[in-house]
Amino acid sequence: MTAAASARRGCHTSTRRAPAYRALGAVAIALLAAGPAWSEEPLEGWDLLLRAHVQDGWVDYAAIAAWPQRLDAFLAWVASTDPGALPTREEQLAFWINAYNACAVRRVADRWPVKSVKRAKDFFSAKGCDVARVPRSLDEMELVARGFGDWRLHMALARASFSGPPLRSEAYAAGQLDPQLAGQTARFLKDPVRGLLVDGKRQRLS
Repeated sequence: MTAAASARRGCHTSTRRAPAYRALGAVAIALLAAGPAWSEEPLEGWDLLLRAHVQDGWVDYAAIAAWPQRLDAFLAWVASTDPGALPTREEQLAFWINAYNACAVRRVADRWPVKSVKRAKDFFSAKGCDVARVPRSLDEMELVARGFGDWRLHMALARASFSGPPLRSEAYAAGQLDPQLAGQTARFLKDPVRGLLVDGKRQRLS
């Protein structure tokens, strides 16, 4: 299209500005690739990741694997934090639930695409994540979390399996832990596929 034709159609373009636009685009891409802002807390980043990539229990592992910065930042915080030093029981339990779920997401993302974690060797027993600088397996993390004595924990730990409890699309937080666990439990038990199935005299819990 000629310059005259562009003017007649109201198109105000300038070839001199193109390099500037390309430079701005490159800066934007670099900022996105750099990951979350420095002011973002690790737990906040984990919460934002869940809200962005988990919908109705379905996890976009491909997107997480392609842009893992928030997951990396949260797991680095888990690795450097002593949960026993957290001041309340609710904070400690929320820590273990979030740490377990993030570690499970990491193990799937590292293997993506994978059809089933049941086919992944040592998925639950291998020491794949650090907690307070101690290598832990998912089985070990679950055992510690169960020590808090809350039976609803079963519905909060997402085992990256369709038959198991779904991953919640938000992080567990100490101030909201009780309603979060209650809501997650009710949702799971009402699910006829994943949760409690009552068929005549038979009952089944995933």
